[in-house]
Amino acid sequence: MKKALCIKVKDQGLNIKDYKPFLLSRSICEENTDFLQIIPYVTLINREDGCVFRYTRGSGGQENRLHSKTSIGIGGHMECEPTSDIISMITEEAVREIEEEVGFKASFPEIEMKLSRGMYHTLYTNTGNLVDKVHLGISFSVFCNKAEMTKLEEGVIIEPTWLTIDDLKTDCHSPFTRLETWSIMTAKRLTSKI
Repeated sequence: MKKALCIKVKDQGLNIKDYKPFLLSRSICEENTDFLQIIPYVTLINREDGCVFRYTRGSGGQENRLHSKTSIGIGGHMECEPTSDIISMITEEAVREIEEEVGFKASFPEIEMKLSRGMYHTLYTNTGNLVDKVHLGISFSVFCNKAEMTKLEEGVIIEPTWLTIDDLKTDCHSPFTRLETWSIMTAKRLTSKI
């Protein structure tokens, strides 16, 4: 039986250092809006030109409710045993997901430092679809070079592309966007700086 690392929905506004995570059966937490599954949600930015990695979620991904949506977030469910160091847990899962999905070996110390210093945003909305109501994204950016992305997870990452900030801004504001909710939220935050 698959499990996911969760917090109570009432705790979603806390600093992540103050979360009290616990494992819960996915069959329960995928339907029960009293709990939020913690998901590292990493946006990859190219060091050379500032372009943002975007892809289409393929049918090989676990979350079938997001298939065919476009995304600027790499990440997934956390299935590890909870410890008192939530920052390290999220960091470890983010590093693992990035390498698994795009072959890039992200820096553990860099991600851990960002999370420790509050250089992240939480992604949660209790309106819209059930996917959004039962997940909590821990969103942050990681810089990489395109050449460091050595493989794309087959069937999961399809139609990869790199968007300029202007193109991302256009996409997230388009009424025809295929971006998933968290990617729209993240893109609006990234593009508001220009």
